Amino acid sequence: MQRHALFAAMLTAGLLAACGGGGGDSDTPTPVTPASVSVTGVAAKGLMRDAKVTAHAIKADGSIDETPLGEPVYTDANGNYTLSFPGSAGQPYVVRVQAVNEGGRNTKHLDEASGVEQALPAGFAMRAVITPTAASEGTVTTSASVTPFSELAAAAAAKASGGVTSANVAQAVTTVTTLLGFDPASVVVKAPGTEGATGEQKKLALMLTAVSKLADDSALSGSLGCSGDDAGARTRCVVEKLAESATATSIKLASGSVDVSNVLTQAVDAVLAD
Repeated sequence: MQRHALFAAMLTAGLLAACGGGGGDSDTPTPVTPASVSVTGVAAKGLMRDAKVTAHAIKADGSIDETPLGEPVYTDANGNYTLSFPGSAGQPYVVRVQAVNEGGRNTKHLDEASGVEQALPAGFAMRAVITPTAASEGTVTTSASVTPFSELAAAAAAKASGGVTSANVAQAVTTVTTLLGFDPASVVVKAPGTEGATGEQKKLALMLTAVSKLADDSALSGSLGCSGDDAGARTRCVVEKLAESATATSIKLASGSVDVSNVLTQAVDAVLAD
């Protein structure tokens, strides 16, 4: 069955072989530092409106600088954002999306499982790691979808020895791509059932719906230690548990004694059955 092939990698619990270092071609021109970076993308757990989006540099020790670069922006009604900040080509940066309740903005997301718009609690946050490529001059443009699965890669890189280095980011992205069958940060989010969606967009929509199923189903969310009557709080807990379970070197998602891969697989099966 095609759906079983789609999730064969996710159902496999094993360690990835360490990736060798990969430099570029020896005759690649020396990159020119851009004056600024412009990032466009979509924030989805499901589509998030009025969420705050910021860019963050990486410190010398590999930790994420909590002081934002440039000015924050906010997502529109469909989760879209465009963010500009001063940056350099070839260096990793973190794009963070967070829920707020300030200045008349109250972040909400369109829950995929229920189809109902729900408020997200302040403190809910997801990240994606980007590495702008070189440009001859002026602004470098790139894109990043920020979802619970881009957060997997960001969390895995941050937990690796040395923190968010270029090598750790590459390893984390490779691991998450092996797990899902696609790089989540590079896939533009489409709502489930959207006409003209690519295969990868359909896969991402399915996985996002599975995360909503995890939060909505009391048995599944309870197995992750996420309970309570507040839907937004359960969603935050589920996303955080997924991030905690990720490492840069293994496609097995586990948090303590909890087999998170198995719980996520149950949610995927439930969505497919529906």
